[in-house]
Amino acid sequence: MSAMRRPGKSKMDYYERRYQERQKAERLKARGARALPSTKMAVGKRAVTPKK
Repeated sequence: MSAMRRPGKSKMDYYERRYQERQKAERLKARGARALPSTKMAVGKRAVTPKK
């Protein structure tokens, strides 16, 4: 529960902990977005032009 300051800790420690938690949440959110693509992948042949 980072929303509360802990006894014996400075304000800077509090804000640093909040910052670290936000960074971690953003990384997890980004990782989740990559793990579950929102669009279905197309399956088929590649459109490659023949070399001459």
